[in-house]
Amino acid sequence: MKLIKTKDGSTIEATIVPIRKVDYFTIRASDQFDFDWTTERENMVFVLKSVEDQLVLGVMSLIKFPKENRIHLNLIEVAKMQQGKNKEIKNIAGCLIAFACSISASFNYFGFVSLEPKTDLIGYYILEYGFKVYGKFLAVDLPEANLLIKKYLNHE
Repeated sequence: MKLIKTKDGSTIEATIVPIRKVDYFTIRASDQFDFDWTTERENMVFVLKSVEDQLVLGVMSLIKFPKENRIHLNLIEVAKMQQGKNKEIKNIAGCLIAFACSISASFNYFGFVSLEPKTDLIGYYILEYGFKVYGKFLAVDLPEANLLIKKYLNHE
């Protein structure tokens, strides 16, 4: 997958992989992440890394709910230097969310991914990623999941 440099629009090759034990220590030692990711070890935790320097740019934790045919995006975090107006690289969160949709599809959950957003991010998730309100959760299903996968993972 490719991330986009905000300065000139060039791309950076990236990959999303299951977190390794050493990644927990790297993330904790850096000043780029606020969450204690070791508390998510029981879940499916993935890191988004740049291919060139293996720098962790984003992390997410997923929980599988087979009886409900969904994946829950329990926690997502983008490195601080890649947030806000001054970020150098964009599409990190989009790639992680699209990857969660692809995981959901691989379990035959039709791309169904839910999350419980912070109040100030509800509108952003709806506008930017096509999430819909489902009670206290937001979620995407097959049509939006496919669009996210195409946009962020397949670059169509």
